[in-house]
Amino acid sequence: MWEVQLRNLGGPNYMRFGPKTYDEDGREVPGSRGYKYFGRARELPGVKELFDELKPSKKAAEGKDEERRLRAEMRRNVDADYYGFNRDEDDGVLLAYERAKEAESFRNVERAGEEGAPEGWTPIPDGWVVPGLDEVTEFLVERRKSRLLQRLG
Repeated sequence: MWEVQLRNLGGPNYMRFGPKTYDEDGREVPGSRGYKYFGRARELPGVKELFDELKPSKKAAEGKDEERRLRAEMRRNVDADYYGFNRDEDDGVLLAYERAKEAESFRNVERAGEEGAPEGWTPIPDGWVVPGLDEVTEFLVERRKSRLLQRLG
């Protein structure tokens, strides 16, 4: 009754965590959650088989051991390159390439500033306003709200 009172007062429902027990007709026995057998009663013939069913079999244990060995074997060959931590910066080739590309980009920006927009670019039409960060954030929040409301409704 303590579990019922706890649940009535708004506490956690501890009764749902215990195993269910069934009678001969397959109906659940009310109030039979938790252990039913203590001490020597666990060694009774019918009860012993019940607990043996709950124990993992040796085949299942061997399968898990084999799976662990396979995982360990796969992980043995994994290094920093697998996770994307390439050591290209150690020899300096990548850094030199990046410096050259960065200098080229700066030259292109300077040239565009002197000459105007690069070829193929069109200016923003008159009357159009580019939204600021606050406006974009407000729009995204409103869109999320409407999607959530659609899910609930």
